[in-house]
Amino acid sequence: NLMMSFDVSPWCHIYSATENIPVCQTPVMQSTAEQAKALRWVNEYVHTTPQRVVLPTDELYGPTPYDVNFCFPYLPAALDAGSIRLTPFIPRLHAEAFFRHTAEHPEDFKYMRFPVLNTLEEFLSWYELAFRRNPANMAYAINVVDQDGEHFGGIISLTSCDPERLTAEISMGIGFRSFRGNSGSTIATALLLRYCLSSATDSPPGLGLRKVGWTAH
Repeated sequence: NLMMSFDVSPWCHIYSATENIPVCQTPVMQSTAEQAKALRWVNEYVHTTPQRVVLPTDELYGPTPYDVNFCFPYLPAALDAGSIRLTPFIPRLHAEAFFRHTAEHPEDFKYMRFPVLNTLEEFLSWYELAFRRNPANMAYAINVVDQDGEHFGGIISLTSCDPERLTAEISMGIGFRSFRGNSGSTIATALLLRYCLSSATDSPPGLGLRKVGWTAH
């Protein structure tokens, strides 16, 4: 049995006769008791927190040669500003230094969705599953270039990339303490914007995306 309550809105609210909880909503002009019964629905979604998984040792660093498995092409000229250069995050080159930063400065991740993991193996497993095996996500090493050479100075990423809709989001940017104060994060973000929004005919050429979002913390 169903009861129907009406208000000034163009929606009717259908309630169970035995429990005073909404069953569904449907526009008033299309509502009848019979239609309401036919439209009965539920939402049984329950949020679950992914369990931390440690992959077998031979899967931790990905395949050889390393396949970044990203849905967009890498365009190095668009990701190079001379003093700051973005290159793909390669676990064998960058994971240990980045994990060391997470262990020493967990406060940097207080407001981020990035999980601060207990071991390097947990981090490698998380990165392999969340990034390398997901072609919509890509992490970049922020390389600081100075007179002494090129130094790994942090990480920044693109997530939720969609080659069909031509969209992407910039997220999770972390600069190491020893390289802060040189505008590296600002330049890295600007490089990702140039890479994403420049057209294929620009110099340097870019991906020509329609929209780039920004996910802050």
